[in-house]
Amino acid sequence: GDIVEALAHVFSFGRLYPELAGQTWELIVDGLRHLALPVLVLAYFNLAGWSRYTRGSMLEVLRQDYMRTARAKGLRERIVIMKHGLRNALIPLITILA
Repeated sequence: GDIVEALAHVFSFGRLYPELAGQTWELIVDGLRHLALPVLVLAYFNLAGWSRYTRGSMLEVLRQDYMRTARAKGLRERIVIMKHGLRNALIPLITILA
């Protein structure tokens, strides 16, 4: 009895099974709260690489002829960068993420 419960506790990494505990939602919410910080840290770590890749891609896109053409049309710089530049710079990043 006690040995089996102890082994079940060790091999389940200390998790309680919600159907056995009777506190399904409390355990789910508690588990999500404990996952929040690791998820944020891992996302922040990856964000640095993605931003460097996006910056490099954006520098390459800004030198393209269609960017010069968009500026020559008289579009505002923000529109040129966000609509024409960033859209095309994100294509390689989306390819990597997919």
